[in-house]
Amino acid sequence: MKDTFNNIETSFRKALKGEEEVKTLIYRWAVISYAVAYFIVNKAIMAIDLKFIDITLSALAICFFAWHFYVLRKCTPKEPVISKEEKKRLKEEARKGRSKRILRKLLLKEPIRKWNPITVCLVTDVFCIAQFLDYIIR
Repeated sequence: MKDTFNNIETSFRKALKGEEEVKTLIYRWAVISYAVAYFIVNKAIMAIDLKFIDITLSALAICFFAWHFYVLRKCTPKEPVISKEEKKRLKEEARKGRSKRILRKLLLKEPIRKWNPITVCLVTDVFCIAQFLDYIIR
């Protein structure tokens, strides 16, 4: 049990420094917190009709998701700066393979739209913050 708490604390500190892996932030911190927020905190707020407890649980959830948003932005790998010549070369390469890529998408061998898990996680964090903020405002 002590090892588990030490691992959580270590991950928390690494995340605040911006050294934690994005996969850890998404799969360990985000997925578990979304499940806890929906199945436990949300149900508790609906079941308990005391305003103080509702506001306290909502404030804790808002703080966590705001922290998660901040840390995820901080740990996201930055894109390298590309020169104009490099951009031009990449556009030419993309133009050459465009017909092949369109055909693969039409035949469903390649996904039509690729999802960026970091962006999806950030949007979900904002949604959770808005949902729990609604409980405070009401």
